Amino acid sequence: MLPIVGFFTDFAKDAGNDLWHQGTAPTPPPTLYLGLSTGDPLRSGAPAELDPAPAPGYARVAAGAASWSTSGGALVTNAAAITFPGNTAGAPWPTAYSLLAADAPTGGNVLWAARLTPDPSGLGQSCAPGKAIAFAPGAIAIQA
Repeated sequence: MLPIVGFFTDFAKDAGNDLWHQGTAPTPPPTLYLGLSTGDPLRSGAPAELDPAPAPGYARVAAGAASWSTSGGALVTNAAAITFPGNTAGAPWPTAYSLLAADAPTGGNVLWAARLTPDPSGLGQSCAPGKAIAFAPGAIAIQA
């Protein structure tokens, strides 16, 4: 399987511009929080994230520094498996079309986003009752 390739949002790019051109260093979040979105990833960082109301059991997943490889060739990948909490509903969750990384467990700023590799139906990633959405090590690749 090819890795999911994402991009930095305008928020993250603005932080980089401020660092290089204004000398203002951003404060990196101690932990990234990965989330699932029902829409296409947006550079503006405002995709429609899954909501626990129609997706019982859903929550962002903490992914600290040990979850990621060291950047090489402007590319970083997940070094550890990333698994979202299981679907506790009696019906499938809404289909997720993108993955996002934010600086807070809810709300906050979206730092990067990536379109999900389609499931066999070609429609995105669905999560059936009693199942979870998971990404094996190396399945997520973010390129600067």
